[in-house]
Amino acid sequence: MNQSQQKRTKASYLIFILAAVVLVCFRMILKLDFIDPQTGFYNTHSVLNSAFAIVYAVFCLALLFFSYSDKENYEKKLLPPLKTISPLATIFGMAIEAKALTDGYELFNQIKSGEQFKTMDLLLNSITVLVSVVTGIVMIVLAVNMGTHSLKGYPSSIVLAITVLYQCLMLIERFTKHTSPITISDDMLEMVMLVFGILFMMAHARVITQLNLNKGYRLLQFSGYAFALTALILLLPELFGILIGRLEFEPAQTTVIVYDIFLMLYCIVFTRKVTH
Repeated sequence: MNQSQQKRTKASYLIFILAAVVLVCFRMILKLDFIDPQTGFYNTHSVLNSAFAIVYAVFCLALLFFSYSDKENYEKKLLPPLKTISPLATIFGMAIEAKALTDGYELFNQIKSGEQFKTMDLLLNSITVLVSVVTGIVMIVLAVNMGTHSLKGYPSSIVLAITVLYQCLMLIERFTKHTSPITISDDMLEMVMLVFGILFMMAHARVITQLNLNKGYRLLQFSGYAFALTALILLLPELFGILIGRLEFEPAQTTVIVYDIFLMLYCIVFTRKVTH
C-alpha cells in the first residue's frame, strides 16, 4: 500500500468519524426537540430537517470520492488475517438467527390468532424468515472459517447470493411497512441504510472470496463506512432518547437493537481491518 493510498484510506476513516459525531448530534436535536407531539413525525417546517439531509448527503459524497479516487491496483492485495474478527462474526450470525426466530415466532402467532394476511405479504414474510435463518448459518460458518484461516475454498456464489438476497428482502419488507411520511422520517434513513447494506454485502463477498478485488475493495470502503454511519445516526439518538425517558421502549425492540448493534460493529471492524 503506497503513501498516497494510505492517506486516502485514512481520510475516508476520518470522514466517517467526523460525520458520525456531527450527524449523531444533529439527529439527537431533531429527534428530541423537533418532533410533532400530535403526529410523532418530524417538524417539516424545521430548517434543521433540511440541513441534516444536506450535511448527510455531503458526507456520503465525500466517502464516495475518497473511496473511488484511488487508482491503486488491488488485484494482488492479500486478505489480512481475520481471526480477530471471527468472534464478532459469530455473534453477528447469532444475532441474525435470533432476529429471524423472533420474527418467525411473531409471524406464527399472528397466523395462529387468525390475523388476515395478503398472499404476497405472507409469502414475503415467510421467505424473509427462511432466508434470515440461512444467512445466520452462512455468517457463523464464515466466522469459523475466519478463525481457522480456511477462506480459500469458501463458496463465493452462495455467500454473494444469500447475503445480498437477505439485505434485499430487508429493504423490500421495510418499504412495505413504512408508517410515516417517507421524506421526513426515520423510514427514509432506514431504507438508505439497507441499500448501503446490499452494497456492503456484495463487497464483503468479493473481498472474502478474492473476486474482482479492484471493485470489491473500493465498494467495501465506501459502502462499509456509509452503512455504519447511517446505522449510527439511527441507533444512537434512539438509545439516548430511551435512556433519558423522552422515547418509549418496548421489550420487543431488544432483539432488533442487539441485531443493529452487532451488524454495525461487524461492518465497521471488517471494513477497518481489511482496508487499512
